[in-house]
Amino acid sequence: MTEASVSIIVPTFNEADNIIELLERLEKSLRETYFRNYEIIVVDDNSPDGTCRVVREYARDHKAEDRIRCILRTNERGLSSAVVEGMRRSRGDIVVVMDADLQHPPEDVPRLVMAVLEEGDIAVATRYARGGGVEGWSRVRLLMSRLGTILVKPLSSASWRTTDPLSGFFAFKRNLVDPDRLRPRGFKILLEILERYPQLRVVDVPYIFRGRKRGESKLGLNAITGFIVQALEISPTARLRVAGLAGFILNLALLALALGEGLNRVVAGLLSISSGLILTGILGYALTRPLYRVRNVGPCRVGSTLARVYVRLIPGALTLYVLYLILSALRLPPLPAMVVAELLSFPVNVYLRPDTPLLSCIGG
Repeated sequence: MTEASVSIIVPTFNEADNIIELLERLEKSLRETYFRNYEIIVVDDNSPDGTCRVVREYARDHKAEDRIRCILRTNERGLSSAVVEGMRRSRGDIVVVMDADLQHPPEDVPRLVMAVLEEGDIAVATRYARGGGVEGWSRVRLLMSRLGTILVKPLSSASWRTTDPLSGFFAFKRNLVDPDRLRPRGFKILLEILERYPQLRVVDVPYIFRGRKRGESKLGLNAITGFIVQALEISPTARLRVAGLAGFILNLALLALALGEGLNRVVAGLLSISSGLILTGILGYALTRPLYRVRNVGPCRVGSTLARVYVRLIPGALTLYVLYLILSALRLPPLPAMVVAELLSFPVNVYLRPDTPLLSCIGG
């Protein structure tokens, strides 16, 4: 029997039809696996269907008010902020976050807790690792979920630490995550925790995501858009990659323009690459500067920071230009030659990490 205490946080909105079954199954699974020291914290966003009232009646009828409680929020909305509110009120050593719609099987909660106790600092229930999967989803719903994961991965380095960075079902050691350091936005608080705490040891726990029995799904195109916006808001790496993409697009646009004006490909390539390099540095600084205030550090001086950025960008730019000249000499058309050269020179920039000066200013 383990002595670890467990807090299960369940954000809700209009889940009165599911919440009783969830509470019953949660209590049964925890007791059967000898996690007797637990609390269930339902954080409800003032559901019109009376979800919080149902929770409180269940706790009263089962004399469980010491271990089951509902926090009713009337002035704030949002899944991520509800999780943070639950964290602030939690008392357990291990915090578990899950949905109330029974798509996250309550019987898998003890597996997540054991994974944290035995293997890592944060355990992510994943649909996409071997042994995981989805039941009861249409092809459209499955495609939307996959699309959200695919779109977020290139934007956030933290998202590569798990096969399911948009999972809403996970557990972590409470003492390692400060809720006041989080700035909850959107639907997926896990993505922000992974970004804010890169030192956490992450372990994937495969599970079967069940189809919703009752109620309406809250996943849609707006949610996918929200995932991307969330990544851009919390991740300096995401912003820097946007800057790099803008520099790449400018490079190609100026190359096409210069060639159209009659410049030879050698001069056109030098002009376009130089302009792309300048834009990447300036835009990278401009996009990440708002994060200085968020992370409570003063911005580095513009001149010195950009100088260090450009020192790291120049070797990659030179590699790009040399590759472009070689491919042009092999009679590849200028625009395709530049695209191929960009792809080939990408590992050089990754190795040299031109974003390091900007990230060091943010403290990320």
